[in-house]
Amino acid sequence: SILLELEADAFTKLIGAYEQPHRMCVGYAHKFTEFLATQGRGRGAITDLTAFNLDFGDLDDWMPNETSLEDHFIFLSHFKEEAGTEAALLREAMKRIIEEDRAHPGNAFSEPVFLDSENLEDLTTIKHHVFRTHNLVLLLTP
Repeated sequence: SILLELEADAFTKLIGAYEQPHRMCVGYAHKFTEFLATQGRGRGAITDLTAFNLDFGDLDDWMPNETSLEDHFIFLSHFKEEAGTEAALLREAMKRIIEEDRAHPGNAFSEPVFLDSENLEDLTTIKHHVFRTHNLVLLLTP
């Protein structure tokens, strides 16, 4: 017998309409993906019988709150003379990808993709922005 059956598009639309359940679903997906990555590092084979137990209180550790809105999902850094244009184009493409996917965790931040040459107002705060970033991307040029 079927306990619960959901059509994916209808479920996504419904959950996306409500902020708190939406954030919880994204947090759950994040924790589950983290679990799968950990399992994949030699802790055993992953099957449909692999147990995944999560205390929903653990989602609070992941879910952004008011104080983390100043964080960035991605910090882009580059050598201005050689990769300035590419960095700006990459930032716009990443922002568009994040904005188009309502479930993307980057949507929880006021400025999800931080480009040092465009977003930085005070050079003395650059370390603060790097430390408050979830993913650091360095564009390396010859």
